[in-house]
Amino acid sequence: MLKNGRNLFAVGNRTHGKAVAFAEKYNIGKVYDSYDEMFTDPDVDIIYITTPHNTHYGFIRSIL
Repeated sequence: MLKNGRNLFAVGNRTHGKAVAFAEKYNIGKVYDSYDEMFTDPDVDIIYITTPHNTHYGFIRSIL
């Protein structure tokens, strides 16, 4: 659990093995292999993009 009762719900990575390893290490229940799948999941309220800054526009455009 994060601060103020928030939970890290899921992790997404284009490399499935990396996503699974991260999820296992931090006890995260859901793994996405596709960013589009994560962006369209109605259970996701907030997405934190951790890729290099020059890639953010493309991801944000996909989300909107």
